[in-house]
Amino acid sequence: MQWRDPTMTRHFLVLSLLAILQYPAGAQVMLDSGLVAYYPFNGNANDESGNGHHGIVHGGAFLASDRFGEERKAYFFNGESAHISIPDDSAWAFGKKSFTVTTWISFDSVGANYYIIGQSEGVGLKNKWILWYDSYRLTFHTNSPSTGEIDPARRPWMPDPHRWYLLTAIRAGSSYALYIDTLLFSLGVDANDVPDAAAPLMIGSAERTDRMFHGRLDDIRIYNRALRREEFAAMYVTPAQDRGVEQLVARRAHNPKVAGSSPVPATKTKTLRLVRGVFVFS
Repeated sequence: MQWRDPTMTRHFLVLSLLAILQYPAGAQVMLDSGLVAYYPFNGNANDESGNGHHGIVHGGAFLASDRFGEERKAYFFNGESAHISIPDDSAWAFGKKSFTVTTWISFDSVGANYYIIGQSEGVGLKNKWILWYDSYRLTFHTNSPSTGEIDPARRPWMPDPHRWYLLTAIRAGSSYALYIDTLLFSLGVDANDVPDAAAPLMIGSAERTDRMFHGRLDDIRIYNRALRREEFAAMYVTPAQDRGVEQLVARRAHNPKVAGSSPVPATKTKTLRLVRGVFVFS
């Protein structure tokens, strides 16, 4: 695999991504803007973005409890045959365009290689893009006959089994970023088009049966733009939907040794208002 180490351009990347991802205090968090597919797995694999990209469940993937313990709100994948497919669509023909892919993930076991989400025309030098756990590394991978294998963002990671993480992959221009929870995890640069694979979008799979995901996935979102950090950070907390003034409660206990833990005790709350589906921080 080709790993493009961003060391020589790290200073430029950090400045560029900070400019892209910073968000002013008091700004609105519009989680529907640019949303092309959304899979909250509320008892099914339907797309709730309104764009009709509904998923088809295969191989015994079944509804399970989500990160809040609510039943039938996530899908469990057995690592053998379970996956969800969505018919191919131009919505994920990213090319040179900016995009964001986010998912909540909980590994049942931590193996060397697990597909998370992606498209592939097959093994080898064929058109594909895949977000996956590759040789104990979180990786955004592309491949095509013209470019060969490229890993624009990649870094070693050893997740804890049965713990929920929010993974976010972002492309903004030619810059790539991977986040775990709300922390920047990996940076990279690649100016090539993301290959347009003539294949279904796959959740929990991509091209090989020996790399099927083993664990639970939930709240998968695909955007046709690069989200700002405050936007996907809003996904990391839980709004109380039945009140006019919402309180967001961090779901991670404070632990400075754990990536993604809250920098303040988890009992502290942050208030916001929910106005016509738009979160507005106080």
